[in-house]
Amino acid sequence: MGNKNVERKIEKIGYYVPQFEELVFRQKLYSDENTMNYGDEPFDFSSDKWQTWFDKWVTNPQGRFYAYLVVDKRFVGDINYHYDNKFD
Repeated sequence: MGNKNVERKIEKIGYYVPQFEELVFRQKLYSDENTMNYGDEPFDFSSDKWQTWFDKWVTNPQGRFYAYLVVDKRFVGDINYHYDNKFD
């Protein structure tokens, strides 16, 4: 499975809900053209937008969930979910 020339054993995979000051990873993630090359354009998540976003997704999520994907103690992506009652 995968490229036989590249073998890597993942020791641990999990998720981590970020603290406010750790949103710099999200900022870098969404501004990176390679990350966003699946159809979306990179977008600005500058620090002046953090508080509003953090309040909505972390402090008072109300049917939402957001976390960083962690592999071997490193942030490698993000995970999010939001409830939509139109699918009930």
